[in-house]
Amino acid sequence: MSNRLYEFHMDFSLRKPECAKEYNSLRYKISEDWNISALQNYLSTAYVIVNDHARDEDINIFSKGGYRIFNTGLEKNLHAIYCVGKEKEKDSGKFKFEGFFTEKEIKETLKIENCDFSKLQPPKEILKRELINSPAPQDIIPPSKNFIQDDAKKRLRWICENCSLESISNNRCRIIDPIREDAPRFYDWMHLIIDNCDRLPLTLLKEAIYDGLYENYNNKYQIQCDILANWINQKRNTHEVIKQILEKAIKYSENIHKIHNYMIVPFYYIEKSCLNYALPLYLEYKEKPDCAVIFNAKGEIHTILHIDQIRLNARIIGLDVHRFKWLS
Repeated sequence: MSNRLYEFHMDFSLRKPECAKEYNSLRYKISEDWNISALQNYLSTAYVIVNDHARDEDINIFSKGGYRIFNTGLEKNLHAIYCVGKEKEKDSGKFKFEGFFTEKEIKETLKIENCDFSKLQPPKEILKRELINSPAPQDIIPPSKNFIQDDAKKRLRWICENCSLESISNNRCRIIDPIREDAPRFYDWMHLIIDNCDRLPLTLLKEAIYDGLYENYNNKYQIQCDILANWINQKRNTHEVIKQILEKAIKYSENIHKIHNYMIVPFYYIEKSCLNYALPLYLEYKEKPDCAVIFNAKGEIHTILHIDQIRLNARIIGLDVHRFKWLS
């Protein structure tokens, strides 16, 4: 999870395992059929959008009288649902999660009367103008940089030092995030293929990784280890094969978009607090996408995401997913 996506949990002091109970209760209030994980991701992104676009303390977020309130964009019987936090100590700026309420429930239960709810806009309303005025670029620019062997060697060494091969094969490796810890960072094609290997179809990886060290690929670091070890130690162009397959998929989707104009979907990019775009990749079937590349307003690709992540983001910013064939 991006560091920015922790802001909601930190600002409202909503941590595990209590958050699971609250998200589960919220599931029964809203009309949509969402699971707990989807709600958690939705609320985290929605809060960042609202927070980033707050022009002052009275617009988009209410922070007065010891309370902090924002419009989640979710609804209960067509009434907006707000997230409410209560200040732990006066003027401390730290809040404790109170719950999810409608405007009526807030006024009746919490007795908050001085909040102008009309100014607390949901994420989709906040981004509406940006969506209208932000056309996607005509040309998509795949990463230009290729693999750097020194970086690959450092990452392979890091994996071997932090995860024993035996524990990886038994899926008992402790959870390590190479972006947040001390692993070498990858960019461009290295980032797309190595860091995001768990977002590529498993069938593709099994075919591309020549005689992998393991029979089953059920661990992200296990896959990374095989790709890097095949390339560095055995001089097999595993990474180059996957790169060429991705390039072919990008071109295929671009061609479809030029004919039908429904492939490129706006995407709110949390890390930069701006609109980016998603293009689906058809790596296993030609009619069902497996994942999507994310690119900026200049057309530069910088990451890969699951289709579910794109679909969730589309709902957050208020897109009609039926406009985009591959999302519906």
